[in-house]
Amino acid sequence: MSFYGAEKEFIFHLWLKTRKDRLEQALGIRLGGILFERKEEGQKPIDMYALDGVLGRPVLVESQLGRSDPPHFAVVRELIHSLGEGTIVYQALSFQDKHIREFRNLVETSGKPIRLYLVIINQDVLNPLTELDRLNKLDVYHNLWRMDKVSNVLQVVKTVEHPSFRALQPQQIPNESNDLSSRINVNKFLIEELRGNIPEFLPFHREKTLYPQNPVIYFGAGASGLTYHCSVRDSRGFAFVDLRFSEDRNYLFHLFAMKPNLLKALIDKRVYVGHDRIGVQFRTSPDVRANVRQVVKIFRVMIEHISRPLYDILDFEYEVMAMRKRRTA
Repeated sequence: MSFYGAEKEFIFHLWLKTRKDRLEQALGIRLGGILFERKEEGQKPIDMYALDGVLGRPVLVESQLGRSDPPHFAVVRELIHSLGEGTIVYQALSFQDKHIREFRNLVETSGKPIRLYLVIINQDVLNPLTELDRLNKLDVYHNLWRMDKVSNVLQVVKTVEHPSFRALQPQQIPNESNDLSSRINVNKFLIEELRGNIPEFLPFHREKTLYPQNPVIYFGAGASGLTYHCSVRDSRGFAFVDLRFSEDRNYLFHLFAMKPNLLKALIDKRVYVGHDRIGVQFRTSPDVRANVRQVVKIFRVMIEHISRPLYDILDFEYEVMAMRKRRTA
């Protein structure tokens, strides 16, 4: 279940990525390199980012599980202003006529090779999305099949393009570097391995901003005040994974920290318990890929034995708060 605001749109995007043929068929274009919540400098994160498999240009996707409204209109308008060339896809359950007219004017007067697709989302997706949103977050990924029963999920209702868009020539999509001598490439490789080996942990699917001077990567762990920190090799020559608890989540920390022997038995004999964290660390070897495999293995057991019960506890807290709110309404 989502806390303090549903994650249904993110789940919908995850379903689209794993069944990208649905989106490709609706748009009539081939997609690659799909990323979630990619953030360009000075801009808000983009719901979905992909590359046009033929033109090699960006495809930016903004989705709304409702009728087009001013806040989402402003987001898409900003995408039109900031994108140099490429495709924008705005998906919603329905569109206000005035928004369609304004989008047409924005694109046609942009002076840039841009194409905009306005896509209707079949409202029948709402029920399975609600069901998925109610599950323990670690069960969502392997239950995405519940969405498959919905037919005609996407339908393009309007395509607007600047005349210069048709003059775009295909450009080569650059290959990702396999060089693991740089810190950024090592961290990218780690994230790819985490997504591939533990896809059920949804925070791994969100794009991360990586910096060459920072060896640590951060992942949300279900609620504010809960954060995974990890590194393939830090300044001490250690790799580690630890889950850190803010002061207001101290009560959750003590539920696990009070039984260190059980943590060692379930997770790893190298488990350490700090004043606000639980983790595992090991001295790295020269084999980067072997270090990454160990980090992934540690993550897997920590997610299963700490994150899973944490999600259940947070679910329960959310339900209690919602019940109290209904009673006082």
